[in-house]
Amino acid sequence: MESVERQNELFKRLESSYMKRKKGETTIILENLDFAFSRSELAQINTLWLNEYKLRDIAKKIDRDENETFLALFHLSLKNDNRKTGNIKLKFSQIIG
Repeated sequence: MESVERQNELFKRLESSYMKRKKGETTIILENLDFAFSRSELAQINTLWLNEYKLRDIAKKIDRDENETFLALFHLSLKNDNRKTGNIKLKFSQIIG
């Protein structure tokens, strides 16, 4: 099967099994972004953010897309343990630079 045909078949199976939308209206979002981060990358992002680096500067330093870096920060903020120090707090001033 060709790649496009395989993708269409996958969409059909996903829609029938999991999705509540009308068939044929499914769009996979953010497919051009890389969601995989190593633990060391996440630790570096965490450290840079806590040291007041801007999103743009962190992305450059780790050689990643700004959107991917933002999603990593968002992930880290959701993983906060309020009993510990060093939690990520998303600050608008750091995000927009």
